[in-house]
Amino acid sequence: MHFHSFTVRSLVTTITLLTALLHPGLASADWTQARCDIYPRGSDRASVTLPCVFSQTQGHVVITRSDGVTYDLIPVEDTPDHYRDAKGNDGYVEYGLGKQGLIFRLNSESVYVYWDASGLGEENPTGDYTAPYSTPEYDATARLPCSLQGSVTRDGADCPAGVKRDAKAGQARVHLLRPDGVERILEFHTDRVTTPGNGRIQAVRQANDDWRITIEDHESYLVPDAFIEGD
Repeated sequence: MHFHSFTVRSLVTTITLLTALLHPGLASADWTQARCDIYPRGSDRASVTLPCVFSQTQGHVVITRSDGVTYDLIPVEDTPDHYRDAKGNDGYVEYGLGKQGLIFRLNSESVYVYWDASGLGEENPTGDYTAPYSTPEYDATARLPCSLQGSVTRDGADCPAGVKRDAKAGQARVHLLRPDGVERILEFHTDRVTTPGNGRIQAVRQANDDWRITIEDHESYLVPDAFIEGD
């Protein structure tokens, strides 16, 4: 993989200049609010998009996500664009986003840092919390427990969902809008669950008739049987 021959000092200068251009009020600061898109290693789709804080001090980069995850990246001396994290794993920076931000290639994921964080965290202006599924096209809508960070819990986040039920009991197509804005489709076939694409999926029907569904070990959902079949 090719990386531009920027020195750590030039990285600091680039970050400072970009911060000054995009955030004039923070021109002398060493941190800025940003948006982070997280891509699992080998994936071409972000698993989560969320607010983050980007800071740098003499080449030392710290990225703090709004969910509490922190990347602490120490520059490797005399090796341009090369970092090590707190566990000693290697990481690299790329400049493929131009003036929009930076890409950090880490051990198990890539972190795309965008300087423009506008729009993140805005409330639904219509108050319709099952949008975009609140249309006659769907037999029912709800907000269902979901997670892009591992096992789902009922106390965690939830996702807007709409269901299209088949005539045969237990068969339906559930559409969910993930927290990162990507739609996930779950297809229920009475005793099994599939999803379009190549994602590795595990589906377990629990004693309370909820389906617990996990995709690629980090994306998970709880779907009540009543939502699939109706009353």
